[in-house]
Amino acid sequence: MLEVIDIDGNGEIDYLGLLTSEYFSPRFPEVLLGSDNVLEVLDWIVEEEIPSRRRAVVKRAKANPGERPRPARDLYTVSVAEGEVDPFPPLMVVVDEFAEIMLAGRQVAQRFEQRVQQVVQTGRSTLVHVVLATQRPDTSVVRSAIKINIPARVALKLPTHHDSSTVLGRKGAEQLRGLGDLIYQGSDQPQYACKAIACEPVFGLPYCLEAVE
Repeated sequence: MLEVIDIDGNGEIDYLGLLTSEYFSPRFPEVLLGSDNVLEVLDWIVEEEIPSRRRAVVKRAKANPGERPRPARDLYTVSVAEGEVDPFPPLMVVVDEFAEIMLAGRQVAQRFEQRVQQVVQTGRSTLVHVVLATQRPDTSVVRSAIKINIPARVALKLPTHHDSSTVLGRKGAEQLRGLGDLIYQGSDQPQYACKAIACEPVFGLPYCLEAVE
């Protein structure tokens, strides 16, 4: 099972109805509209959720002193395979459009960057993950602090090679077709391009992808 916290920074209704209620985190049981919700969510994750998950991992380790301590990812994998109840499911935090908060003022942007850094650096070990999305891939939004802390990136078709360089660090995304094809850059992998091929459309885009280097 996966828990999701979904924030639409533009306050639009695009995400309403895409997920059923069981996928949402009990703390935030619906799509949050507006960028003013972002810091509240990240504050809660850093101050409450991650510490709570760490305590659960430590408690599990202390309950089995003769076994080698397992990270949260292994505990979750084993619990799913054996049909057991895991201390916590993976939590995915989606922020779309994060440009709204980056352009809200210097102090707000700096606090957002700090919280993203804390969640990324401490949350991975407790199955907390962050996805940031924007339609404004310029340097005022995708700043160095964001790029450093979120090394895995995806770029769809972008207007210019400057935008591609901002997101990926190199040209290429400006040459995509805009039909669902993309360039993926992993944190520990080379860059890959995924080209869309003709399949049944989902929200107007082909959903079948063929990975090519």
